[in-house]
Amino acid sequence: MNDKIRISLDLTPEINKMLEETAKKDGITKGELLRKSLALLVAAKEEYQKHHLSLGFFNDENKL
Repeated sequence: MNDKIRISLDLTPEINKMLEETAKKDGITKGELLRKSLALLVAAKEEYQKHHLSLGFFNDENKL
């Protein structure tokens, strides 16, 4: 399904700048960045609720 709903939200100038810079760096729109960010947040919350797994960060020295 490709239906979309338009929303409006208020952002601080700092948050908008982060959104613009990150979207530009990734070559995507601000809307796509927000959709991806929400999908990541939802996935992290679901995994925590189901399996008590948390999202984390690691560098190349800590490969699994």
